[in-house]
Amino acid sequence: MAIILKLLFSDQAHKARIFEIVRNGKSTIEKFFDNELRKKRPHDFIRMMNLILRFAEQGQIRNREKFVHEVEQIYAFKENQVRVYCFFGKGNDLILCNGAIKKQDQARPEDLDKARKLRNECLGLLK
Repeated sequence: MAIILKLLFSDQAHKARIFEIVRNGKSTIEKFFDNELRKKRPHDFIRMMNLILRFAEQGQIRNREKFVHEVEQIYAFKENQVRVYCFFGKGNDLILCNGAIKKQDQARPEDLDKARKLRNECLGLLK
């Protein structure tokens, strides 16, 4: 499987770069943004994109309810029931993995497993 990292946010003013994973020509996060958020939850989509952009601009999210360490090296942006899982690459580079609509108190193990697998697949690209 061919995996590449596609840059989403970066310029001179940003303190962090945000990437998405593209596997065999398909983004692992774009379908979630388009089908689950933009169409079904437009307010959550706008809030989530603003949260991710704020991370790119500031290099951090101080509100621990909005950006939280989940397991191992996996983190999550949180907005209402929406989760976008990610991990850090080199420096302050952040790679978005997958998203989920959380319907229970704890993160679903399968969502975290997917993020872990994507992270492991990308480790070779980050060296």
